[in-house]
Amino acid sequence: MTFLGMNTEQVTEQVDRFGLSRQRLEDLTTRLGETVARSAEFWVGADADSFRTAWASTSASLRSAGQQIESRRNELAEHREEQDTASEGGETAAGPSGASAQDVGASDGDPVDKTNAPGQSAYYGTVDPEVAALWSSLEKDDREAVARVILEEQLARYGIEGVPIDFDLTDGNGWWEFTGEDGHSISINGDVLHTPRLLHTLAHEARHAGQWEAVQDTEPGAFDWLPFVDSTADDYERLEEEHGFTREEIDSWREHWDTPKDERAPYLDQSVEVDARNAGAEYSDELTMEDLHRYMDAAGVEHD
Repeated sequence: MTFLGMNTEQVTEQVDRFGLSRQRLEDLTTRLGETVARSAEFWVGADADSFRTAWASTSASLRSAGQQIESRRNELAEHREEQDTASEGGETAAGPSGASAQDVGASDGDPVDKTNAPGQSAYYGTVDPEVAALWSSLEKDDREAVARVILEEQLARYGIEGVPIDFDLTDGNGWWEFTGEDGHSISINGDVLHTPRLLHTLAHEARHAGQWEAVQDTEPGAFDWLPFVDSTADDYERLEEEHGFTREEIDSWREHWDTPKDERAPYLDQSVEVDARNAGAEYSDELTMEDLHRYMDAAGVEHD
């Protein structure tokens, strides 16, 4: 008899292998980059400059390949979650909102678990059907302009401004990154932005930037003992008042980023991902037509 469906345990193993492979590629790219940089100590001239310039292009290609591996990993993980939910009798087809779960899915009428707790099925929010219809009907350029306004407003909530935003991602839905040289950057897949599920992605990626800043704000400082300098305890208290971030949450994010990538929890169970999914789901659930019209006005996009 031919098997149709998914062995989720084996897929979980594949998800982990994808994550480990991406980490190895990223580490190799970093080490090679350091080697190329050190070549300036013993090789100078036009040929040397040409070699190092060529490496920059190669490095970008390798990092792009790493992003594609991560995208495939995330795709596998999402399919696994969908299979688990369907096996439990709780999955329904995505409706106009493009959400991956409905408010009520189980056959006995129990509500879908929206906590996004580790080990639970992922919940990405349910966009209002009218909002979803308008969002999908926008022209591509207009949609990207509105998405930029949304991202900038979400980032501003965390006191973050001037973040480079593009819509050039070719694999996956969205990508946030922070580097010591360039700071925050966000890339969104413009080709699938018409899907209302991407409204979740906008809030999700901005939340990662907010998480990162919260971790940096609560790093112990050499002058915390001075009476006129805010202590770490003061920073934790301020962040909870301003954003609702608890000390436990911030410390869990710090632990995540301090942990080598190949030793981290499964992707969907990582503390930063659980929190960002919650933020994205809440945003999608609460987005109204009035909100969308306001974003469109700010982006200079006409509406009825």
